[in-house]
Parts: sequence; structure tokens; C-alpha cells
Amino acid sequence: MIESEIENKIKSQFLESDEINKKLPTIKENIKNVYISKAYNATEINKSLSKLKVSKTVGIIEVPDVIKK
Repeated sequence: MIESEIENKIKSQFLESDEINKKLPTIKENIKNVYISKAYNATEINKSLSKLKVSKTVGIIEVPDVIKK
């Protein structure tokens, strides 16, 4: 029951946001400087980055007990 109430609240917030967005003005100046968000395929990005990954093993790392200021 609580989950459905939460779902309904989230859905209503999205619908409310959509209505507000319809009323906002569209800015068409300097379109080169406009930033947008879009979905990216994270799996493909990870595959590409993993091909570039270069690593070296590390022997001994010493971590001091006290940080000097």
C-alpha cells in the first residue's frame, strides 16, 4: 500500500513538472551554448574505456598514521 502511494506521488510530480515545462518559454538564442542531457549507453562506454585501461601493480604502499600540516 505504501509503495503504491509513493508511486502515485512520484507520477503526480512528473505530471506536474510536465505541465510547468509546457508554460516555460523556449530560448533559441546562442544554441551553441545550450547544454542538454540525454541517455547514454553506459555499458558501451564501459566497454570502450576498459579497452583503454592500463594498470601497473604496486609493491608496498606506506600510509602515515599522522598527517603533517
